[in-house]
Amino acid sequence: MRHGNSFDCPWSRSPTGIQSREGSAGDVRTEISRTCLFPDLMDQPIPWLGTGPDDTRAALEAITDSMVGGSDQPFGLPPNPIPAGYTYLGQFIFHDMVFSRALRKQIGSEATLALDLNSVYGVAPAFEPHLYETPDDSAGPAARCRFLIGLTDRSTSPPDLTDAMAGTARDLPRIDSSKGFADMRGVAGRSEPIVADPRNDDHLVLSQLHCLFLQLHNRMADVLLARGLASDSVFTTVRRFITRCFRHAVLHDYLRHMMDPAIYALLLDNGDRAALFGAAGSLQTAPVEFTFGTARFGHAMIRSEYLINQLPGGGKADVGLVLQMSSSRAPRRVPIPTHWSVNWSNFLTLDGSSPQAARRISPFLNETLARRPLAIDDDGTPMSIVFQDMWRCYILGLPSGQDVATEIGARLAPAHQDIKVPVLSGDAMLPPAKFAAVYGYSARALASAIRANPGFMTATPLSYYLLQEAAILGDDGAHLGPVGSYILAHTMVHALGLAGQHFASEDAAVAQAAGISTFADLFGLLDRSRITDSQLFSIVSTRPAAGGSGHHRRTGTTGN
Repeated sequence: MRHGNSFDCPWSRSPTGIQSREGSAGDVRTEISRTCLFPDLMDQPIPWLGTGPDDTRAALEAITDSMVGGSDQPFGLPPNPIPAGYTYLGQFIFHDMVFSRALRKQIGSEATLALDLNSVYGVAPAFEPHLYETPDDSAGPAARCRFLIGLTDRSTSPPDLTDAMAGTARDLPRIDSSKGFADMRGVAGRSEPIVADPRNDDHLVLSQLHCLFLQLHNRMADVLLARGLASDSVFTTVRRFITRCFRHAVLHDYLRHMMDPAIYALLLDNGDRAALFGAAGSLQTAPVEFTFGTARFGHAMIRSEYLINQLPGGGKADVGLVLQMSSSRAPRRVPIPTHWSVNWSNFLTLDGSSPQAARRISPFLNETLARRPLAIDDDGTPMSIVFQDMWRCYILGLPSGQDVATEIGARLAPAHQDIKVPVLSGDAMLPPAKFAAVYGYSARALASAIRANPGFMTATPLSYYLLQEAAILGDDGAHLGPVGSYILAHTMVHALGLAGQHFASEDAAVAQAAGISTFADLFGLLDRSRITDSQLFSIVSTRPAAGGSGHHRRTGTTGN
């Protein structure tokens, strides 16, 4: 999520905000109860630590200051099997599901829950023509079917697709916003990305991932245009194909890597979905347990440094530099230099590559995320991201991780007694033994800070509880534990339309016909050395028998 105000809470840390979690502002509590998975628990908000908000803030500052794990790959723990790219695939996916604005006073997300790549496509070229190229023989907005794509700092040619992997040496399209008029001739001051969701310019890797989808669309559009298809048909065909393959890869690649295997099996089980996760249409927006709980686990996966591409000297880039590569944070660093464009074989397994691993999910984050004030509260107060994650659990009055675990265990018990949901409490909230052994001093400092606040050990903020659960019950942080996995599964059943079956079967039909089950498969379609234009035309233009209309979301339609 975008650091700072990825999901805005206008009442955070203000006196009225603190009162609202205690019930004096009934509209806020009512809105929260409408967007939660466990409404019965909303009357049991996590208690403040000590005597109230001030003590809670001080305790969280001490705890988060100790949540530092020095090494991305500490000696004593095996390498994480999850490639680093899945950290940012998660952020990209979650952005497509949840989009709030600072001026909204409700908890609810501005977007509906459906995963439909509106964060890339917007509504349609007719409604957001600024995202798309104007054809030379323009016949109006309907003729726009290719995305604008930006040049890197040292590029001298138009952004064609001559590279073997077209995700290299390109940037998001940007416009100079430092003057009183629009200037496309070069960014000299503050710039703005020309994208449907500006949060996808949050940092280098995410903006490059967004750019990858733009280029994937454009290559497919070029292939269809070259064979005489009308522009409006080209746009609809390509968007449908990419969206369905994207959704299929979310289900069969991303979620398979991130979730507890037993909970993932329930997600795939057609017979259990409605009973466990609700009937189709019962969840319209992302629940608060997801937005402020499970959706935050990716912060723990962020490495302290990354091998991006051919950086000067062949070294790795500090995550602080990676986070600065955006129009909002460091306008003079964009467009990005060519040698900063992401080589995706460093992030995903492409053609047998050995990508760098994500950090294991645990309470031990890299120092930048744990301590640097990258987030900004609504009153302008800087804070660390991990502090903000926990502080919002208290401000919103979310239930504790222990209460959520108890509720999930009760829901699963009648039909799935083989799936255990242990409730971690007391000493189980101290640093797990394996992590304590490898992180030594930091682990001792964290244990001391937690012991100084015994209430934290028995009523733990959900965002922290899920990190601890993953470290203990998630194969040493290789994936989420049962509580985090259940919340993710419940949310994704509705985001992917699995409760109704219709869209899942269509997604599978399109993706399987194209031989796509992973994101590496999908992005591999950009590689001309592997997929010729003729092969790509056959893949994209062949429509399986299954068909239907797309999800309705925000103010538009996906065009199935």
